[in-house]
Amino acid sequence: MQSEDSRLVVFACDFFKMKAQLLLDLHGLCDAVYDRGAFEAIFEKDRKAYIQAILSFLQPADFRYIVNCFEYDESEDFKGPPRACPRAEMFQLFNGHTLQPSKLTTNTEILSIDDYSDYGKKFNLQGSMTKIVYGIQPE
Repeated sequence: MQSEDSRLVVFACDFFKMKAQLLLDLHGLCDAVYDRGAFEAIFEKDRKAYIQAILSFLQPADFRYIVNCFEYDESEDFKGPPRACPRAEMFQLFNGHTLQPSKLTTNTEILSIDDYSDYGKKFNLQGSMTKIVYGIQPE
């Protein structure tokens, strides 16, 4: 599905089976991605594969990738989604990837931090819940 001017293209598919070549053949690599729920929904064991896939879909020299994440006490019984991802892990997962062929590397920054404790109560979380929005781009 795409907008009339073809500037917005939506793919509905198994994300881990998606190939960058399909994007190149149909439209070209992505300039921007806004991830409102995919990263927080996948299992922790799939995070590295997710990041490799998403980076392969992006223009290597100039892109913006925005991702929402949550932090909360993972010792509680709730296992998500949304799955928690501590800040240190986000920076470790997303920073420093070399983007080919540009040879630029990825840089991660925090765009916003909001208290989502009331939202966490929906999942019976007793402690605080924080929503963090990250921006990832080449540096």
